[in-house]
Amino acid sequence: MLANEASLVAMPASAVLPHLQSGDLRALAVTTAQRTPLAAEVPTMRELGFAGYEVVEHLALLAPAGTPPEILRRLNEASRVALTAPEFRDRFASLAVAPTVGTPEEWPAYLAAETATWRELVRARNIRVQ
Repeated sequence: MLANEASLVAMPASAVLPHLQSGDLRALAVTTAQRTPLAAEVPTMRELGFAGYEVVEHLALLAPAGTPPEILRRLNEASRVALTAPEFRDRFASLAVAPTVGTPEEWPAYLAAETATWRELVRARNIRVQ
């Protein structure tokens, strides 16, 4: 975008926020369900008429298969504590990142649902890797 080699991109807010603030780029929409406080004037895709459209960036803390449940619970709790600490929360907010912490049991179901959604979209639109 900055080199005028593309006319439209979808990027994480944290990657484009400095360029939006400098005026080098203009945001057309956010792909999250809610507007971001750092660019409150930018509408969501849903507000622009794309009902059900939501794309969010995911980062996950993973452990090897077979990791004992107690270890997974301890890692999950340590992650929750760290991600909700004021210094982390404030830093993430400044990057337009809203971390959430689920449980070790929730992630596989969520990942399966997301995979199914995107698989169906790719098949329905006959999208091919180029």
